[in-house]
Amino acid sequence: MWLTQNVIFVWEIIDNELWAYYNQSNGLVHPVIYDSFPFCLSEALNYNTPIISSSLEEIESIFGKNIQYFHALSKNDMVQNIWTLLKNEKKSQNYTKILWEYSVKNFVKNFQFLRKILFLLKL
Repeated sequence: MWLTQNVIFVWEIIDNELWAYYNQSNGLVHPVIYDSFPFCLSEALNYNTPIISSSLEEIESIFGKNIQYFHALSKNDMVQNIWTLLKNEKKSQNYTKILWEYSVKNFVKNFQFLRKILFLLKL
């Protein structure tokens, strides 16, 4: 019962309302069994919103220890993580390192470096 009183289940959000959801929330819960690149998590990063997500290799390889994880098929594990998130006062997260890692500027920098190496190797 506490879950339905304290958690808002959202399917589609209009872009101009997005900031309000992230600014007023305690965090984002991302319960999935498969997700090759979770775009909604990148939105939460931009708002420095705490994130809890299913423990998937793809997600862990991007976010590492910067977010909390729960076992995707364990209802109890997910509920415990949500409960912990709700009990804690919202704390702004610092995702600067992840945002830099996946920024366009960093991509271009890495691409240029790779291009120089390929040129030197004459590939």
